[in-house]
Amino acid sequence: MRQVDPVAIGRRDFLTGVMPACAVGCMGICIPPALVAVGEGRARCQQKHKFDEAYPPLTLREYFARVLSPGCELLKAFEHEIGEEELLRILRTYSFNRGKDRGQTVAARYPNRDFFSYNERFRSGEMQVAITYDIVEDTEEAFEITVTECVLVGPVLENDMGKLGNAWLCHEDYGHAQGYNPRIKLIRDKTLMLGDSCCNHRYVWTD
Repeated sequence: MRQVDPVAIGRRDFLTGVMPACAVGCMGICIPPALVAVGEGRARCQQKHKFDEAYPPLTLREYFARVLSPGCELLKAFEHEIGEEELLRILRTYSFNRGKDRGQTVAARYPNRDFFSYNERFRSGEMQVAITYDIVEDTEEAFEITVTECVLVGPVLENDMGKLGNAWLCHEDYGHAQGYNPRIKLIRDKTLMLGDSCCNHRYVWTD
C-alpha cells in the first residue's frame, strides 16, 4: 500500500478531495500551512505579517486533536441544553449539506462527474494521508474500501463523543457523494467512530 507524504498535496486538493472523504473539513477547519508548504510552494516565504506565518510543525494527529477538542466541548454544551436526539438531527442535516456542497466543488473539476473519476482519489493513494484503507471492490457498479484508521477518531472518542462525532464528522460522506453526482450512493453500516473495527465505505452507481 503506497504511503503519501501529507506535505506533497496542495491545500485545495487536500481540503476538497482528501478531507471530505472522512469529513476532515469539520466546522471550517483547515490544514496548518506547515503541513502543506511543499504543495503550495515555499517560494512564497517572503516578508509576511506575523499572523500569516506558518504554524510550528505539527503532526496530523496533534493538529486534529487540538482542533477537535473545542468543538467537542461545544457540542457537549449543546447536548446539555437541547438533548442528544435533537442535536444529532441538527448535526446530520448540517453535515450532509456541508458534504454536498464540497462534493459539488470537487465535481466542478471533473465535467463528466462519472463514477470512475469520483473513486480515483482512493486508487491514487492520496486518501492515505488521513485514513488507512484497503480497496476491496472496484467495478463499474460498485467501489468499496475498508478503513481501519482515521485521524479524526482518536480525539473524538477520547472525549466520549462517538455518536455525536459520527453525526458531526462522518455523516458528511453521504452528502459528498450526492453532491458529486446524485447517482452515487454511499452505503455504510460500520464506523470506527461508533466503536466498530472498521468503516466499510461502499459506493454504488445507481440508475
